[in-house]
Amino acid sequence: SLVGLHGTMMIMMTSAFILGPFGNYFVPLMIGARRMAFPRIEALTFWLLMAAGTILETAIFFGGFPTGWTGYEPLSGQANPGMDFYILFFALVGISMTLLGLNMIATIVTMRAPGLTWSRLPIFVWGVLATSALMVLAAPVLVATLAMALLDRTAQTSFFVAAAGGSAYLYQNLFWVFGHPEVYVLALPGFAVVLELLPVFARKPLWGYRLAVAGLLGVSLLSFFVWQHHLFVSGINGDLRPFYMLSTELISIPTGFTFICGMMTLWRGRI
Repeated sequence: SLVGLHGTMMIMMTSAFILGPFGNYFVPLMIGARRMAFPRIEALTFWLLMAAGTILETAIFFGGFPTGWTGYEPLSGQANPGMDFYILFFALVGISMTLLGLNMIATIVTMRAPGLTWSRLPIFVWGVLATSALMVLAAPVLVATLAMALLDRTAQTSFFVAAAGGSAYLYQNLFWVFGHPEVYVLALPGFAVVLELLPVFARKPLWGYRLAVAGLLGVSLLSFFVWQHHLFVSGINGDLRPFYMLSTELISIPTGFTFICGMMTLWRGRI
């Protein structure tokens, strides 16, 4: 339970400290806007996260949860009341992520200063935009999945109860439809921060700006087609393996673009 508590907090709260504060603070400055498009939603996303953290930390007083950060069924459906706190925590974080993504997209699309065309956007803003698209599309899947799990625990539905016609494997698929884009929700802002910093300390412009943008957007797009590689040991249909192996290899290409841009920016720079 302690390891699960730690893992859940690290994955879903500590990771949010990159995109939330950095995005909300720096994006308006970088695009010449006075504020975010929806300031009250901006505040709400923060307070939802604080409420979620409080709920997660109190789970330990109700027996904790035995599933680790993924909350897998059927163990989740059989767990003690601490599991309900995990579900509520994750659902609040999912709602916060969705609202944050919508706010970021609205701000970047509609509030750029005159003359700040797409080809002039700072690379960090591109990273935030790519991440926001992931959050808006992936986080609602998580919230819906957790609602189903909560109904299984409280209203005796059987979405994930095999004995009543449900499927625990369905939970794994739905979780990782969110969970793999979530990996890049953590990574893409980090990529963008590094690509923003390297030109400063190499004392030269970012090498391959358009290639870097293509890399960030390519990772964002392909991340929705690779979730089954988390389930290769779960009895996946053999005919599906080649597709998910291919998509997993393909996503290394746009990821490589960002690394190439970083390395070439450092190459022959005055570091």
